[in-house]
Amino acid sequence: MGKSRDGLALLELIGPPANLTSATIVAGIPNDSPKAVLLNSVYIAGLMKAVAPGWNESVTWLTDNVPRAIADGEATTTQGNLHISLKVIKALGMVSLNISSS
Repeated sequence: MGKSRDGLALLELIGPPANLTSATIVAGIPNDSPKAVLLNSVYIAGLMKAVAPGWNESVTWLTDNVPRAIADGEATTTQGNLHISLKVIKALGMVSLNISSS
């Protein structure tokens, strides 16, 4: 487990480093701090790239599915043996990304 310096992003990694079974980031999207929103977006995209390095379109998927997650609460996909879930919790001003292996 870890957190960003400002405490607005929390990371949980489960499993041995060479074979993670789950990676989750939960990040705040505060209305009053565009800098925090941008930085947390970078953290989320960075986690996606680190956990699914072979998926070249991972950041494109994230960008394309943020509106769906905002509207529906969640957007999901499967890439190989990875299940990806992007959730937006508007009432709490938070977004989470979970990547788990099946």
